[in-house]
Amino acid sequence: MKARSEVETFVPELAVTSSGQSFDPRSERWSWRGPVQRVSISFDFFRSRAPALAASIRSLLLFIAQNGSDTAVRNNYNRLKHFLQHCAPAGVAIESITQAEVMNYQASPASKNGKLSAVSGLLKLWHELEIRGVAEDAYRLLQELRLKGNAKGEAVRTQDSDYGPFTELERQAILTALKDAHETGAISLDAYALGIVSFGLAPRPVSIAMLKVRDLIRKRADGDRTSFFLEVPRAKQGGEARSSFKTRKLNDDYAAILERQAADVVRRLGKYFHDEGDIPLFPVRRRAREEAEGYEFHYTADGVGARIAAELETLEVVSERTGDFINICASRFRKTIGTVAAREGRSALVIADLLDHVDTQQVGVYAEANAGLIAEIDKAMAFHLAKLAQAFSGHLIPDEASALRAGDQESLIRAPEQLEGFDPVGSCGTFSFCSLNAPLACYTCRKFQPWLEAPHEAILDWLLRERARLVEEGDLTIASVRDRTILAVAAVVLACLEVKEGALV
Repeated sequence: MKARSEVETFVPELAVTSSGQSFDPRSERWSWRGPVQRVSISFDFFRSRAPALAASIRSLLLFIAQNGSDTAVRNNYNRLKHFLQHCAPAGVAIESITQAEVMNYQASPASKNGKLSAVSGLLKLWHELEIRGVAEDAYRLLQELRLKGNAKGEAVRTQDSDYGPFTELERQAILTALKDAHETGAISLDAYALGIVSFGLAPRPVSIAMLKVRDLIRKRADGDRTSFFLEVPRAKQGGEARSSFKTRKLNDDYAAILERQAADVVRRLGKYFHDEGDIPLFPVRRRAREEAEGYEFHYTADGVGARIAAELETLEVVSERTGDFINICASRFRKTIGTVAAREGRSALVIADLLDHVDTQQVGVYAEANAGLIAEIDKAMAFHLAKLAQAFSGHLIPDEASALRAGDQESLIRAPEQLEGFDPVGSCGTFSFCSLNAPLACYTCRKFQPWLEAPHEAILDWLLRERARLVEEGDLTIASVRDRTILAVAAVVLACLEVKEGALV
C-alpha cells in the first residue's frame, strides 16, 4: 500500500477529464468546456484557508475530474469550499479534517438543508483514496452518523408558488401564452420549440443542451401513419455524454413544431457540418470561443436553463394564486409533469420513467400532491379568479356587425348544448381552419369576438353546474379540465357588465 504522501504528490503535467477535455492539473486555475458544462475552479481559496490541505484537495478533485462528470467537479469543489469556510473559525488554518471539524460543521447553521450529507460522501472518498487530509476519527464519525439529506420535494409538497409545480390554471395559461406569442411573432420559432419541449416533455436542461437534429426520429407504423419520437439524451446516470437515451413519443402538434425547428437549424447551420444530423436541435445564438469536439454550437446546461427562463418570462403570464407574474424555470416543468401524472393515478414506476429517474425513491412526494385542482368553484369565486387569471384574451364587440368577418355565417359561434338554442354568442376572428371545440374553446382563444348582448352568463352557469356534477361523482381531475374556460367566460361576463355600467353613467 502506498503512503498517503506518495499518492497526493503525484500530479501529472497533463490530464484528461472523463468528458475528454485536456487540462493542466498543476495550474492554479482549472478551466475547460465539456460537451454541455463549463468548469472553472481556482485553488486560491484552499491555499489561503487550508494550505496544508491544498495539495490533497488538488489530488482529490483530479480523481473526480478523471472519473466523474464535469458537474461533479464543480459541485464537489463548491462543497469543499463551503465546508472549509464553516467548519473552523475564520483565520485558523486547518491542518487536517478531524472529528472536531465535522462536528463543528454539523452544528453550524450553514450545514442545514442536507449540506453535511452532501459533503460526507466526498470526505469519505477522500479518506478511502488514501490521500492525506481526513483523519481516521473523522472518517469513523462520518460512517456512524445517520445524516438527513436535502428536504426532497419540499416545493412540491408545499405547492410553493415560486418553485413548486404549476397549478392546472397556470399550466394552461403558460401554454396559451406560448402559442399566442409565437403566432404574433413575439417569440421566435427556436424559443417556441424550446418552450414546447420543456412544457410537454420536461427533460433536464443538460439533456436539452445535448439534443441534435438526428434525435428527432420518424417511424412509419403499419399503414400510412408516421409516428414521431424524440431520443432524449440521458444525463444524470453517469457515463459518457449521449451514451444512452430515453425515447419519448411526440404528439402530432409537438412533432410538427420540432420538424420546423430541425429544418430551420439545418438551413442556418448546415454549412458548418458534414452531417446535418450532428447539428444541435437548439443551437446557441452566439457561438462560444470554447467548444467540446462534437458539440459545436451547443448550449451549456446552464445556458439552456437561463434561455428557458428568459424567453418564457417575457410572456408575463399572471398566476391566479398570486396575481403576479409566474416565475418560470425548467425545474418547475419537471415538478408539474410528476404532479400531473400522480393526479392521473400513474404508478411510481411510470412517474419515475417520465422524469427519467433510475428508481422511485424521489417520486413519492408527487403522490402526496394534488396541485392545481380547486375542489369547488362557485360564481363568486369564478369572478374573483377571472380578474387574476387573464384567461380571456379575445376582444369584446357590440354585435355581429362589428366583427372582423361581419356577414360571414361561417364565423358565427353558437352554443346549442349550453343554451338549448342556436343563437350566436360571438364571432370567430380567424380565417384559417380551426380544430378547437366551439364554443367552449373559443373563450380562451385570442381570436374570439364575443358579443356584448349574448347570454354569456348562461354559459357560465352551465359550466358551473357541469363541474359540480362531476365533482359530486368523485372525479375532480375531469371536473377541473374546464376551469380555465370557466374563468374566461366569467371574464367575458364581467367585461360586459363593465361596458353596460359605463354606458349608464
